[in-house]
Amino acid sequence: MSRMTKFLKQTCSVEAYTLDEQGQVVMNRFGDIVYQPPQTCKCRHEISAQDVLTTNGDIIKSTSRYYLDQSMELQTDYRIDGKPILTLNTLVNERGGIEGYEVYV
Repeated sequence: MSRMTKFLKQTCSVEAYTLDEQGQVVMNRFGDIVYQPPQTCKCRHEISAQDVLTTNGDIIKSTSRYYLDQSMELQTDYRIDGKPILTLNTLVNERGGIEGYEVYV
């Protein structure tokens, strides 16, 4: 259990994308990512307006920030509460282990 878990008093739904046998992301016939059923996780949700630089160089206005512990490994393009993760910051403890995540959606 992470030290930050006791501060996570809210819940959110996290949807991971589906991977095929070769480890590639599965797309539907319209080119959209296919997601697995949502999992409920403990989190801390804050409303915060911030400009986020995405991996393809676009600047997008983020309206929400989430803090989650290490109980679920997160990746960009996962969805939290139906919104795709724009930026994912890994929080590392003094031993070099993952303590949790700071996520902007």
